[in-house]
This record gives sequence, structure tokens and C-alpha cells, in this order.
Amino acid sequence: MRKVMFIAVLAMAAMTVWAGTEYRDECRKIIYAVQPVDEIGRVSNDRIRALARFALGIAVEGQDQLNETDALLFSFLSRVDMRRRAATANEFSLFLQEEREKLQPYIRGRGDVTPYIKMDGWIDIYQLRLITG
Repeated sequence: MRKVMFIAVLAMAAMTVWAGTEYRDECRKIIYAVQPVDEIGRVSNDRIRALARFALGIAVEGQDQLNETDALLFSFLSRVDMRRRAATANEFSLFLQEEREKLQPYIRGRGDVTPYIKMDGWIDIYQLRLITG
């Protein structure tokens, strides 16, 4: 009987641990994909909003939070993609230019600039897609 109880408790703990990473894993699968711009483009608006709220630190019960870098990357990517969906091509092009200008001080700064360089690369991909149609 003790073995059955032990196995049941162990199974519940394993399910809790697995369930606690669903949002985090989904966010990380998108930002670390080979083509993150394509990956986020496949996600529905409602799901992006839910994941973006999670990335911004709005707690989802039982979910492990993203680290600071992943939260920054996902927030940026989701914001840009949601803007892409809502704007015309000209408006989106202007938006991308403004985002690039906002990133420049961080890229020239000291410390870890890797996330900002990734963001700049994503802007390049979005701009290339605007040009190629």
C-alpha cells in the first residue's frame, strides 16, 4: 500500500513539474527556433497575447517564469509581430525603423548586447519580408 501511495505522490509531483513549464517552454521554442519570425507568425493572436502577458511577468498559476533575457526577447518579438498583423505595410515599415533606432543605444552599450543584436536581426528579417512581399 505504501508503494502505491508513494508512486501516486511521485506521479503527481512529476505532473506538477511538467505543467509548470508549459508557457515557458512554448515561449522558448519560439524565440530559439531556427526562424523565430516564422514560428511566431504561426501562433494565433490570442495565444500570443497570453504568452506575452506571461513573458512580462504576469503570473500564471503554477508556471515557472522566463529568465530576464528570454522575457525581453519574447516581449519584443510578440510586440513586433502583433504590430505587423495590425498595420499596413507602410506603417509597419516606419514602426520597424523606430524600433531599430530604439535599439541602437543598447547595441553600442556595454555588457551583454546579444539580445539586442538578435532583435536587430529580427527587424532585418521583417524588413526583408516587406521588400520581397
